[in-house]
Formats: sequence, structure tokens, C-alpha cells
Amino acid sequence: MKVNIRDIIGSDAAVTYDLGVKVRESYGDKWRFELISLDFDGIRSISPSFLSQSVSPIIREYPLEEVPSHLHFSNVPPSFDLSWQKVREAVSRQNADGVNRS
Repeated sequence: MKVNIRDIIGSDAAVTYDLGVKVRESYGDKWRFELISLDFDGIRSISPSFLSQSVSPIIREYPLEEVPSHLHFSNVPPSFDLSWQKVREAVSRQNADGVNRS
């Protein structure tokens, strides 16, 4: 399922927790049955808070090395790599601390 971020949030700045939740709600439980492709075309900035919330069910359900089989990103802005790194680090810390998946 392709999810066009800009169409959903109506902005070129994907930076708030609430906008991340809005994106997550747009695909609902479809991530359980099909690849989710988040398209960032037209997005100029992104924050870790937004990104974490937009993909939270997927990154909680699967080990980080399996996430690419369930989640794809396209047309990412320059700020994406740093935000995605921070999200991955937070998940790794939670896993190391024994925080339960799901």
C-alpha cells in the first residue's frame, strides 16, 4: 500500500507527533498483510517524533532487521536519515531495556 505523506498531512513539514499518528491511522492494520510504502514526495522536513509515530506498530512488531520487508520509504527529504537513525536507536534502547514488543 502506497501512502502519500503530503496528501495526508496537507503540509511539507512532517514534524509533529499528531501528524505521525494521522499517517499511521491512514494505513491502519494493512501493515499486517501488505508492504507499506511511505512516499515523502513534497516533504521538505521530517522529525523523529513524526517518523516514530507514523511507523510505530511496524517497528514494535518486528525486529529492526525485518522492518524493510514490511516498510518502504521513497522520495525521502535530506533530514530523513538522521530521523530514521534516531528512531532505530530508540527502538534498540527499548529492546535492550527489555521493553515488551506490542
